[in-house]
Amino acid sequence: MFSKKVYFNDFASFMMVLIVGSLIVGAIEGINIGRNVKSYDTYNEEVVPGDYMIFNFKINEGARLYINYDAENLSTYDGADIIFSVMNDNYFELWVNAGNPEPDILNSTFYYEDAYVNINNLQVPREDIYYFVVYNNNSFDVDISVHVTIIPWGHIIAAGIMATLLLFAATSLGIRVIHITVLNARQEKRSPGNENEDAPVAQTSRTENKDGVFCQSCGSPLTPKDTRYCPQCGASV
Repeated sequence: MFSKKVYFNDFASFMMVLIVGSLIVGAIEGINIGRNVKSYDTYNEEVVPGDYMIFNFKINEGARLYINYDAENLSTYDGADIIFSVMNDNYFELWVNAGNPEPDILNSTFYYEDAYVNINNLQVPREDIYYFVVYNNNSFDVDISVHVTIIPWGHIIAAGIMATLLLFAATSLGIRVIHITVLNARQEKRSPGNENEDAPVAQTSRTENKDGVFCQSCGSPLTPKDTRYCPQCGASV
């Protein structure tokens, strides 16, 4: 029969290490996801001509940006084109040193000029501090609503990989344990100790001793020809 130590053989030990490691790394990645999901929301912000709104985030490489904004003319409530510029730290410093002029595509990492924008899955080129400048380049006041969300896809992918490894390890270990359990059960059934060594011996009507064979019913001696019935009393032998 297999020893209980079979359950903790090299394969099982490796799977246990993989499960524990996946849990630890998955927990760390989950914490990183929570820390790195960022968002900015503003609604119906009034911006006068030549003025702007600014907010910034430190964004890791591999993160994805989801940007949605709309701008309306406060007088007519029609859509009004505005400038939405995303600048890295270097571009922003140059822009500030230049006196905060109207942003253009040359001093922007990303540049949009429209009344309504909905951008999904935008990826920054490298990790940096990025400044979001919403600039009213119109001659009238505008009403602006902005929603920006930053999703750390790198951490999400890593967490997904860890979850897959964890599922694989747990499934493999479970199959291994079931397999060993079945083998143990079969081995126990086949072991000599389970055979019935005290099986009853079929009873006969013959009595044997050193002088010959005699009928148990009447005691008459039997010859080799008397294999079924006693010739004296007719009892079955």
